[in-house]
Amino acid sequence: MITLKTTALAALALSLAVSAAPAFARGIDYAENHQATVSYADLDVYHRAGATVLLQRIKATAQRMCGPTPDFLDIAGWRSFNNCVQQSVARAVSQLGIPLVTELYEGAGPTTIATRN
Repeated sequence: MITLKTTALAALALSLAVSAAPAFARGIDYAENHQATVSYADLDVYHRAGATVLLQRIKATAQRMCGPTPDFLDIAGWRSFNNCVQQSVARAVSQLGIPLVTELYEGAGPTTIATRN
């Protein structure tokens, strides 16, 4: 089990930090600690399927922690939100230290939250 935190303080050994940039950009006070738990006890993270599911869980948790998602036309809000998610996922994957999760993350490129067709 890993924990995502929205704080600039150093994360504990089994905790993963999440940037609070979008919340700060919206003027919300995030001085307090916010955290979410990402469980992976049910996954075999040393096989591609399990590592992929864990990475998806980390990304989904980062999106919730960095949210709410901005309005469609709020370009600055989307930039801030996307930066928060990308930094949070990168930090979480790095601190987790599972080689296959890191490999999948690095091959995935930037996290895309929304696209327009």
